[in-house]
Amino acid sequence: QRMMAPLQAQVTPLQTEVAELRAENSQLRSRVAALEAGEGGEEGGRRVRQRVGAAPYDAPPSKTAVREMDVAAATAALRVHVSVSRVAAAACKRLANLCVEDQNEQLAAEAGAIEAVVAAM
Repeated sequence: QRMMAPLQAQVTPLQTEVAELRAENSQLRSRVAALEAGEGGEEGGRRVRQRVGAAPYDAPPSKTAVREMDVAAATAALRVHVSVSRVAAAACKRLANLCVEDQNEQLAAEAGAIEAVVAAM
């Protein structure tokens, strides 16, 4: 009896840990089953890729197209095609021309044009 007490003291925390691990294992199995079933924004257990930035098939706009854009479109073109120098320069010039008019200054600020121009620098 006296020898069992120390062993029991060691076994009790281990039993608690085993119970916790079993609960965690059950949760993980449920998540795996959901992923395999295609739930949670995933397809067949495989992650769905999210497009970031311009897709390869999104060709940069021409200078002529940029010259005809409004504030929002020029800002969007600048953000998406910031690495294309001719588009970035044309979009910045278009935004500068548009912002001569007072109402466009506020539109440009709301569209994030200032941040887009700074990022293009």
